[in-house]
Amino acid sequence: MVKRRMIAIVLLLVVGSLLGAYFGGLLTLAPLDFDSTTVTLHAKERCLEVRGAISDPAFPAREQLIDGPQYITSWKPTGNSEGIVVQARLCLGFTGAFLKNGYVKVQKATGGLWEDYKDYTVEFPSTWGFSGCSEFTKVIVFSFTGEINGAVRVIFYAELWDLGGLNPLDGDLLHDRIFSGSWLRDDAILISGRGSIASPGELTGYEVGQTVSVTVDLGSSCSKKSSTNGAISIDSGYTLELYSEARGVTVKTWDLACGPGTFSVDKNGARLEYAILATDFSSVGVCKNTLSLRLFNDLFLKDQTDIKTIEIKAKQPDAPSLKLDVQGGIWEEGKTVTITVVTDRTDALVNIIVENRETGVRLLAQNRVAQFTFNVIPPVAGTYTVTVSIEVDCQASNPANFVMVIKDSQPPEYREETTIPFALPIWVVLVIIAAIAIIMALIIPFFGLRVKAVIIGIAIILILVAILIFPR
Repeated sequence: MVKRRMIAIVLLLVVGSLLGAYFGGLLTLAPLDFDSTTVTLHAKERCLEVRGAISDPAFPAREQLIDGPQYITSWKPTGNSEGIVVQARLCLGFTGAFLKNGYVKVQKATGGLWEDYKDYTVEFPSTWGFSGCSEFTKVIVFSFTGEINGAVRVIFYAELWDLGGLNPLDGDLLHDRIFSGSWLRDDAILISGRGSIASPGELTGYEVGQTVSVTVDLGSSCSKKSSTNGAISIDSGYTLELYSEARGVTVKTWDLACGPGTFSVDKNGARLEYAILATDFSSVGVCKNTLSLRLFNDLFLKDQTDIKTIEIKAKQPDAPSLKLDVQGGIWEEGKTVTITVVTDRTDALVNIIVENRETGVRLLAQNRVAQFTFNVIPPVAGTYTVTVSIEVDCQASNPANFVMVIKDSQPPEYREETTIPFALPIWVVLVIIAAIAIIMALIIPFFGLRVKAVIIGIAIILILVAILIFPR
């Protein structure tokens, strides 16, 4: 009985944890060795120690390598994540030692395994002439693009050098390399901050009196990074607004939850619906028949959908068709795409929206223009939607849609190699050693003839080896 009760308690805890993680937006595929605290990979070397330079608000005594335990991806209008800041502190107890060849390796995990993403070089002064601690000179800030659920890992690498010169083969006749490797590591969760209006679709037409029903697909808009104590703010979440062009005001505002999930209700359970009024349509002078749904996260416009109001359904023109051609026949980033709107209504005005559905960024958005051909250049790979409708006498047609899949112009570069520092070629080092040996044999008087002959012989051998390995 006791055993069954213990098993039941364990299962309840596991299921409860998973559900809590999911509804809190924290159920991500993080590797088993994930650790959000800064981990020291190499102990103090000689009198030098590397520490995190960023204070943890929740634990002021804890020094972190990166500035947050969790970051929201697809956070900004560009599709970028929150900025991830990296900084370390160097503590040195004597002069003469220095670090060089430093770099920060960034890895990400979306399926439980770490993968190399990118390297960032770190610059140091040539020597550290102080006793104490100081941040290194370069603060690194980077971000991810697109929606990512998983984890990020940052590893700080550097070489420690000191006066010595006992090992000339390391490329430095005055200093010796004491240690080369990783010093610190820090991990953080990545949560998708996707925020898109799932329905209605772009340029959908609604007759006066109809009800618009809205559905949104949300990730997490709650940032731990911006919180003073590392917790999720209860006031965080999405805001959905409906703007009427004809009335010139925002006619409806809904406060939404943080997500993740697909919602057709606000945080209080009220449905996301709006009944179109006669005042939302105006054909006096310039046509005003657009309703704009705008979805905001805490800081930015995340997504927008424009729909059309129609006074009389019977006057609605037929939808156009689309013809798309791409430069050189290659659907890849940087190539010009020509969009032709095909309709027999030469008196029509055209509405067109081209949007990157992965980032929510609009590449083109024009309303009621008197042209039928448009050129766009997708700047990055991804899935783009082309939505077009026409208007005649302020009555909008149903939309025509096309999906463009744009490929990378070249294989993506996931690793930025660090710059190889200057070092003397090995053949130069051998010649220098041979020259020093010959000079010593000739000028030091207490060397006998046999010792001098041996030294000169070794020097000649070194010169011959240098000749053999000399690059041609």
